[in-house]
Amino acid sequence: MRLFLVVFMLAGIAACAPVTKTPAIDSGLAAQEAELQRQAAIREEIRLTQRIFDVGWRLAAANAPLCGTDVLPRIGFGLTTRDAVKAEMRPAWEKVAGISDAVQVQYVMKGSPADRAGLQSGDKVVAVDGVAVDGGKTGLEKLL
Repeated sequence: MRLFLVVFMLAGIAACAPVTKTPAIDSGLAAQEAELQRQAAIREEIRLTQRIFDVGWRLAAANAPLCGTDVLPRIGFGLTTRDAVKAEMRPAWEKVAGISDAVQVQYVMKGSPADRAGLQSGDKVVAVDGVAVDGGKTGLEKLL
């Protein structure tokens, strides 16, 4: 009788144990969420990189006299193109920053000659000194 009672109690406890089921995930919704997360990450990367460039520009400009002739000339902007971004991130970069095959300005350092000249993030570089600039990685490499 005791054995029956113990077995009965164990069976009762086992029947009350929680059962965890994995929820069904809609792959389309998961892909949409992944894209939104990539876009959010890109916006944050752009914000932080711009901040670093702005601070770095002010430090470099303020300390240039200390370096004598060891200072490289800087105009104060950064360029990018669609080819400079990892393939899986391109759709998000296109949506967030408007990048394309054209070489474009991605960052402009506050207070730099580029900033004072009116250069803005998103400006496309189509020619330099009257010479057309190729798109893509080739054009970007020629300018750097």
